[in-house]
Amino acid sequence: MQVDWQPVGIEFSDEREGDEDPTPPFTAGLEAAPEVLQAQFMLKADHLAEVRAARSNLMAIAGEIPDKAQAVSQTYLDASMIVDELNGRQTESGLSIPLQGVAFEQIRLDCARLEQGRWLLRLGIETQELDSEAFVRTFTLPERSAEPEARWFANELRISF
Repeated sequence: MQVDWQPVGIEFSDEREGDEDPTPPFTAGLEAAPEVLQAQFMLKADHLAEVRAARSNLMAIAGEIPDKAQAVSQTYLDASMIVDELNGRQTESGLSIPLQGVAFEQIRLDCARLEQGRWLLRLGIETQELDSEAFVRTFTLPERSAEPEARWFANELRISF
């Protein structure tokens, strides 16, 4: 299936707005919770997301997913899986992904509209050494989502939809 990708502009912000959630950073040195440390480990475990995607593809090919519309959307990861993998947060209107150690210039975010009307996002993080994307995740937004908008604030990517 051919996907027509369009770049998503990411707004850079230095100031916190009044309606933002003033939560503390995700890690705090030796006071970091074990689940935070586990989430950071999982961030570097790229092979797990690849296995999940390969399993979804295998199930779609093998015919275990009877509904064709569901089979197409199942070949991509769901936004909730990416949020869990990257220790982010998700609400009804958006999600936020902490990207500690990543510069704003390294992030690439593209979107596409699937035939079923769902939005597909591709998040890429480029490495400074290799000038290529070392980390790429493609995932679907929840059904009935509007066109995604992105904002970068305090090493956190916030996507609203």
